Amino acid sequence: MRTPTAALPSQVHIWDTWHHRRGATGQDPLHRELRERFVELVTKVENPRVADLGCGQGHDAIAFAEAGCRVTAIDFSPVSVRQARRGAAERDLDVDALCHDLAEPLPLPDASMHGVYAHLSLHYFDDTTTRSLFAEIRRVLTADGVLVFSVKSTDDPYCGTGDEVGPNMYCREGHLRHFFGRDYLKDLLPRGSPEAATHQPLISGSV
Repeated sequence: MRTPTAALPSQVHIWDTWHHRRGATGQDPLHRELRERFVELVTKVENPRVADLGCGQGHDAIAFAEAGCRVTAIDFSPVSVRQARRGAAERDLDVDALCHDLAEPLPLPDASMHGVYAHLSLHYFDDTTTRSLFAEIRRVLTADGVLVFSVKSTDDPYCGTGDEVGPNMYCREGHLRHFFGRDYLKDLLPRGSPEAATHQPLISGSV
């Protein structure tokens, strides 16, 4: 039996609490690999404009700004956005950190980003919302834009545990996750789209 989404706990509250109590270091191997790959790709153009979706405490956004990118960092957790702003200010970096829910249209103009980066932030939505989000990413990328991201895999040991919310989507201990398979990713990234042409996405099973 599936749990209706209306009965799920507030994900904003869960993430606010997590960022307040713990947060992430941004230094695990997968995190560093994705970040370095993104910087390598987007800095092929001068003064690249990039968006960090689900920026958390701003570790990646700060690294992108230090690499010479103009950064818009987005997260729906007010706590994490404040932390990202503070971290950038302490380093005198220009990072535009916005509090915004990725389930809503991105607050960015068409074809305005040379790169979009999303580390473990795109797998929290049902299929309809996920497809809308990927369409929004295509909308804001330039014609030769780059998308680098990681998502939870159906091979993850947590897949299938907790309360079922939808296809490959579960709520475990209040934490909602949508697990992606490779066929699903191929469907989300049609051949010829900017991100499909420039980056082979990584399906990550890491936490």
